[in-house]
Amino acid sequence: MLPACRIDDPRAPQLASRIPAGLERRFLPPSGWTWGLVQPAGAPAARYGVAAPSGRPQGDILILASYGEPAEVWFETVNELVAENYVVWVLEPVGQGGSGRYGLIRDVGDAPNLGPDVEATRLMTDHIVRRRPLVVIASGSSAPAALLALGSGAPADGLVLSAPRLTPEPAATLDQAGLIRTLHLDALPSQRPWSWDRSQPDDRALGFTHDSERGRLRMVWQVENPSLRMAGPSWRWRTAFSAAAAEATGPAGVRLQLPVLILPPGRGSAEAGFCGRLKSCTLQHIGPAGAEPELEADPVRTAWLSAVKAFAAQVADDFPGPPARARLPAKG
Repeated sequence: MLPACRIDDPRAPQLASRIPAGLERRFLPPSGWTWGLVQPAGAPAARYGVAAPSGRPQGDILILASYGEPAEVWFETVNELVAENYVVWVLEPVGQGGSGRYGLIRDVGDAPNLGPDVEATRLMTDHIVRRRPLVVIASGSSAPAALLALGSGAPADGLVLSAPRLTPEPAATLDQAGLIRTLHLDALPSQRPWSWDRSQPDDRALGFTHDSERGRLRMVWQVENPSLRMAGPSWRWRTAFSAAAAEATGPAGVRLQLPVLILPPGRGSAEAGFCGRLKSCTLQHIGPAGAEPELEADPVRTAWLSAVKAFAAQVADDFPGPPARARLPAKG
């Protein structure tokens, strides 16, 4: 890993990151991990990373991180999927993690719309990965962007929606956001904490996971790397997310033809309704989980990872032809 460098412009992307001292081996970067940037038109660059197996890959997996998830918290999962002979990519949302920012307040998740996230996903599938079979894993709030990208023709052969956020914000919240927009203040934080603070609760305390070690991962990486620090979303990000969710899942929303696996953290009533409208969709309950099943305690995480592996293997088995060549970013 390259040493993290000082950022003069808080909007600039940050490719490298410092590894926190004492990090367990399972959470370390995969062998050969390489960073890159993808540039949506008129938006900040989005950061991605990739690792490949030593042997011939049986396919590619593109992970779309959820709100506030730096790619670093996915390293354990990436290592396990690479061991299954997949080339694994992790793409962060525009304006979050190590990606570039829209504004000068770096730790606020801000975006005027999610169109650049949709475009970044398409750029990855069309121009960066360029290999089939390809499975996309959309985590949490990345689900609407993934659905819109694949629904508009981004090439992929399977989609996993992991603890997806598919429901727009409540009407009262959107009304409040609209009022704040008239005051030209909608790029400001919408909820406490107004800025990142190392004393704020970790993911276990927030109820996102029941595992104490995995629950502190995001905070550990953010303490060591100021460029990765994220607090709550801006008002206009919440409006943008709601618009994308409504577009993707509404009555006239996305109708995918490819196989879809939905892994909800609970009973998944909203997900079941959406799944029923798709041509080939499986809803699989993995037990009582938080919003981050990839960081859950072993009994739940094992079920989640087994479902992901089985789905990816089935997609690879069903793929009709040999994989195309992929283009990996230059190291450094």
